[in-house]
Amino acid sequence: MTQPGTPSPPLSFRPAGRRNDPSSDDAGNAALAACVIVLWSYAAEPFISTLSYSVYIYLPGGARELAGHVSAHHYIPPPLAGGLILAGYALAAALAAALTFTRRDLA
Repeated sequence: MTQPGTPSPPLSFRPAGRRNDPSSDDAGNAALAACVIVLWSYAAEPFISTLSYSVYIYLPGGARELAGHVSAHHYIPPPLAGGLILAGYALAAALAAALTFTRRDLA
């Protein structure tokens, strides 16, 4: 409790030991990650699909389409291939997360 007449710390107060902590900017990193995901999903993948559908089917959005998409104009691998591609992306994301968390001191 503070003494009467002493000002209270500002609302954005952080302890002195955490000012240069790289994990203190997590909100900015999360916002950047969300923007990258939205731009990739709604801009980059559709653009790539117009350039080369054979490349697009190996990207996450294209692999998702392999589950039930039927086309008379494009060669589409079987749904099992789409599932394996998506499982590979999930494994890569899990591995990246595991390596990131083991490098940081969570204590």
